[in-house]
Amino acid sequence: MLAGESIPTSINNRTTVNTRNPMFNLVQEMKIRNFSTKTISLICIIAKKCLGLQINFLMRLIENIKDYIEYLLSTAKVLFKILEL
Repeated sequence: MLAGESIPTSINNRTTVNTRNPMFNLVQEMKIRNFSTKTISLICIIAKKCLGLQINFLMRLIENIKDYIEYLLSTAKVLFKILEL
């Protein structure tokens, strides 16, 4: 095996970890289309920042949903206690 060569994930599955990585595929496509290395690196930096912003947004959204569910559960407990009276 040569340096930098990817190891197949299984004998039946011929794909490698790198080929399933969208950023790897993006870089390969840009290399095929003869983009300069500066352009490729700039696009990768921008893509990673955009992905980071999306992940942060999703994490905040999940936290807000958890808080809302906890609020609903606490409200439901109060309603059940009122109904028992």
